Amino acid sequence: MMNADTRPKRPKAIAVATFLGTFMCILAVSLFGVTLPAIQSDLGIELSDLQWVAGTYTLSLSSLMLSAGPIGDRFGHRRTWLTGVGLFVVGSALCGLASALPMLIFGKAIQGAGAAFVIPGALSILSHSFPDPVKRARIIGGWVAIGNISLICGPIIGGYLVDHVGWHGVFWAIIPIGLCALAFGAFGIPETANPDKPRLDVPGQVLSAIFLGALTYAVMTWQQSSLDKPMTLLPAIIAIVALVLFLLVELRAANPALPIQLFKKPVFATSIFASAVVGFTAYPFSIYMSLFMQRVQGWSATETGWSLAPIFAATVAVNFLFGALAARISMRSLLIAGFVLLGAPTVMVGLMITATSPYLLVLPLFLGFGIGLGLAVPATDIAVMAAAPDRLAGAASATMNALRQSGMTIGIALLGIILEMRAVSTLTQSLSAANVVAAPVVAGTAVRLHEIPDNIAMPEGRFSELLAEAYQHGFMAMFILSGCCSLAVALILSMRRSEARGPSSEAGSAPAPAAR
Repeated sequence: MMNADTRPKRPKAIAVATFLGTFMCILAVSLFGVTLPAIQSDLGIELSDLQWVAGTYTLSLSSLMLSAGPIGDRFGHRRTWLTGVGLFVVGSALCGLASALPMLIFGKAIQGAGAAFVIPGALSILSHSFPDPVKRARIIGGWVAIGNISLICGPIIGGYLVDHVGWHGVFWAIIPIGLCALAFGAFGIPETANPDKPRLDVPGQVLSAIFLGALTYAVMTWQQSSLDKPMTLLPAIIAIVALVLFLLVELRAANPALPIQLFKKPVFATSIFASAVVGFTAYPFSIYMSLFMQRVQGWSATETGWSLAPIFAATVAVNFLFGALAARISMRSLLIAGFVLLGAPTVMVGLMITATSPYLLVLPLFLGFGIGLGLAVPATDIAVMAAAPDRLAGAASATMNALRQSGMTIGIALLGIILEMRAVSTLTQSLSAANVVAAPVVAGTAVRLHEIPDNIAMPEGRFSELLAEAYQHGFMAMFILSGCCSLAVALILSMRRSEARGPSSEAGSAPAPAAR
């Protein structure tokens, strides 16, 4: 039983606090992509460093997501949520003050740790604070809407701030939102906790964090070294050992962070895998599409932000229509349609889009991708939860979100490697044909730093053309691979036997924001 009165004594303050906290976290993700070219130019960092900047947030988020719910249950949802908001504000301030890569990465890690408690914690707070089903549905619907609005606003706000204030301004703009959320939360949110909950799975949590961190580091350093060098081999070995130990610990734990027994059900395992592929495809698409439009097509950050907004607008529109669609169409069909619409536009972007492609050519692909995202996220959520027993619903939800965030982290790392390898290879061939001395070295430096080396033996304009062409080939390979992964999931789902439809109330439940 909860140890505090859960009646909403200050319902408006509770709503404003949780809405602002969620808006802050999702806004920080959706506006961040347009800042990457400016960050690279200002800090003089390599393309692989950008992968760390983008991936550290999701790495930290996924590492802590499994324990966010149990920590809130044991130590109090209000206390945990306020701590998460405070961490996010501190992380944003560190990023805003960063003048070098290490501090920026550290700030993003702190942001991710805060978000791990803020987004799932908000739903727990709203569920406890509004026991009346009608009021609860209304307030959670508003919470979902706020998250969706932040998806649309993020690229537009981020692009404007980068062009008119600088990329540091993107992080400073988040801080007032967080401070307001803290003030309203401290004033209005009641404390709820259950100290009689089982103990936290600390060994499992630590081992999962070691596995994800080592795996990500191994992937991101693969291109800089090779699989036979210690820089890559050692973290790869650590990741394998940590994974084996994690699985052994979870099989014996009384309250495991990851319920291994659920994966014995094919429907659950397939749905969880599909959820991870959503993360692998969706977030990296917006990140790398922003880089493509600014690096290859020469768009400004503001123009890029406006051009990406239709993706999220389409996602939001489908989120609101999802309940009506689920009442008429089987969940399996919605899942397949979602992954086809995620994969096909991504592949077509890789095959069709060039440095001179007009926006009207890419807009339908953006809209198709957004529709696919709007279908795939809530459909995988519902499929996962329908395959889990009620007693493991919380663990299943945490597992699904953690693996989706892990998919984002691995997607940023692996797809970035594909981009860099293909771009360097293409530029090396072009420079070798032009008899440039040390072509592989020159190509690698130019691609990783996005700059023209000094004393290059060809006109600067010609080198810029070759560099843009190399990037285009890199993005082509990356988008095709990413899209094929989603199409493969659609094929797997189409081959799976159709399951019985769930209750209409489940199919039509309000989906959580797509950027979870």
